[in-house]
Amino acid sequence: MLSVRVLGPLEVTCDGEPVPLGSTRQRTLLAALLCRPNAVVPADLLRDAVWPSTGTVNNLQVYVHRLRRTLRDPARIEYRTPGYLLRIGRGELDATRFEDLADQGRRREALGLWRGDAFAGLDDSAFIGDEVSRLTACRRRVEAELAGRSVAAVDRAGTVPVANIAATARRLAVAGDHRRAIAAARAALRTDGRAQPLHELLGVCLREQGRYPQARRHLSIALTRSIAAGDPAAEARALQLLGIVAREEGRFAEAARLLDRAGALHRDLGDSLHEACLLLSSGELLLRSSSSLLSSLSLQRARREVGLGLERCRELGSGFGVAYGMRLLGEVEVASGRPGRAVPLLRQAVTLSAATRNSFLLAVALRALVRAHDGAGHPADAARARARADTIFAALGGSP
Repeated sequence: MLSVRVLGPLEVTCDGEPVPLGSTRQRTLLAALLCRPNAVVPADLLRDAVWPSTGTVNNLQVYVHRLRRTLRDPARIEYRTPGYLLRIGRGELDATRFEDLADQGRRREALGLWRGDAFAGLDDSAFIGDEVSRLTACRRRVEAELAGRSVAAVDRAGTVPVANIAATARRLAVAGDHRRAIAAARAALRTDGRAQPLHELLGVCLREQGRYPQARRHLSIALTRSIAAGDPAAEARALQLLGIVAREEGRFAEAARLLDRAGALHRDLGDSLHEACLLLSSGELLLRSSSSLLSSLSLQRARREVGLGLERCRELGSGFGVAYGMRLLGEVEVASGRPGRAVPLLRQAVTLSAATRNSFLLAVALRALVRAHDGAGHPADAARARARADTIFAALGGSP
């Protein structure tokens, strides 16, 4: 049984015996992987954490090899493009136990896990420092709640400025670490509930975990506040995101209305990229809103909308949009009864999605590839794609 403690100096025990962690660089590598357990940490982030100014791929591979031996289980650290993933059980890491206990209202027990500053002595890198800031903010919030004080009072005392927590939440969301992004954004909102961008960020992360009712609530708040602030760009984004949530919940008529409103605003603003993505969303809506026996006309319309959106995304150099569009083209072929034609399109979509480093986009593309392989009679390929998608969704904290 492995036990890892980061709420203080980094310590690891195996079956109750301390595990020697070796050099500072090896400890830093382990700390960086523990900042995002069960999720892929890009190799460049790991190198920057361990060697801020130097370091090569070979250096990293050597230290990963040593760390595997140190942890006495080589399978715990897995190479996944574009980096490495550390498998760690929720009960094995004190940071996740702390958050679970705090969420359950067992605040004294949660605070009892702390032995000093998080990752004490290993927070020089920006990457690890972000996680230290997030955990520290969570600790201050729990302390404030236990003492019956407001979190705002803690922030005024200068402990953890809300702007720092919000910035950490945004960085975590961009990196695909939605569970930690949600925790950080909520911590920031407890201090400043007026922050419209944080409600939008929470809506995006919750939607990508499949938690649609909560996502809808935060996106509705973001929409209301963007309208009150007279910010049409933010209003259009919120409408578009609400439309996507409505589509994924099966409320297709509402989704069409929301996406139409968002499209009108994007056109008024001259926002070409969002207009292009809306064309893709409209194509996906046509796919999702029809019955399982799609009409030829519906498929033609979906193919046309997706084709136009994909062409514009290519012109604008949007990697996300191109990956999204290629996935939709593949799904149109599957819906048309041509899974064999869909497979190469969806393989390309998977490659393009991986290049964006958007884990959710990649997992959805893999799920689409599974359907194509199943339809084309490729069970082994389908199983591999399904296992990869399931692992990514599990790391994101949900499985839409």
